[in-house]
Amino acid sequence: MYVRGQSFRAAHNVLALGPNFVAWMESSMSADAGSVVMTEHPIICDANVVCPNQNPNSGSSNSSNEPISFESGAGSLESTYFKTMIFLKPLVVRYTIEGTTTYRYFTNNFEGNT
Repeated sequence: MYVRGQSFRAAHNVLALGPNFVAWMESSMSADAGSVVMTEHPIICDANVVCPNQNPNSGSSNSSNEPISFESGAGSLESTYFKTMIFLKPLVVRYTIEGTTTYRYFTNNFEGNT
């Protein structure tokens, strides 16, 4: 899906890891139980998809059979208007796998021309 996004709200610090993230690290990354800790606190801002399905390579003009808005989020209230989080500063976590310490970072990857 091609998207164009717009950030909403001010940036804010992440103070702790949630239980779902820790559980995901323990199941998907095979982290030892209780070993996942945040070593670098990220800074994030909320963003919404405001113009879904618009091809970013179409230049400065595009048309659609659906209304186009760069002011309000697409989607429904139930989907939180396609809300996503953008890292302004990456998250770094430390965990162990069978006693071996591992560090992992999480950030965004945006292509500059889209």
